[in-house]
Amino acid sequence: MSNIQNAQNEKVTLAFVSQIGPRSATITWECSHSLPGSILYGKSGLESVVTSLENSKVHSMTLPNLESNTDYLAFVFCSNSTDKLQSIPLTFKTWISDFPNRTRGLWVIGGMGADASPVREIDFFDPVTSTWYPSATSIPTPRVFANIVSHKNKIYIIGGMEKQGINYVASKKPNRMIRI
Repeated sequence: MSNIQNAQNEKVTLAFVSQIGPRSATITWECSHSLPGSILYGKSGLESVVTSLENSKVHSMTLPNLESNTDYLAFVFCSNSTDKLQSIPLTFKTWISDFPNRTRGLWVIGGMGADASPVREIDFFDPVTSTWYPSATSIPTPRVFANIVSHKNKIYIIGGMEKQGINYVASKKPNRMIRI
């Protein structure tokens, strides 16, 4: 009788995914009692498993080496055995990059600074959160009066003028791209 009662008590009472990044995610869950915990997860099926080393009521594990911008399915378990496992399914999608909101914002590139020099820093504005990210990245060759275009998640800076002393001269450096 006690084995039946223990099997009924081996339940996941709470589970969530946090700290999602482009290559990892952390899954935290609570067991009804202090028990070992496991996660089965994968992209198109259950491809991997991680298991805790200790009995605990609350477990938290980071899943490393995930693929960016990918949907995952995970099941969390609390149990001493593999018979009659009760789990909670979780789905999540890894970020496209460490800075995922780059695809939904406004980039401020180039120009002339207060000292009349070309501005190297590139700022970014996220209109969803109304947040500015100053110096999100920088231009490899700062220039003024350049043409700038975004195509297939890359920013191209074409032409422009570089400052040499007090004068501006046409840039002879090859055009470079910045991946966004």
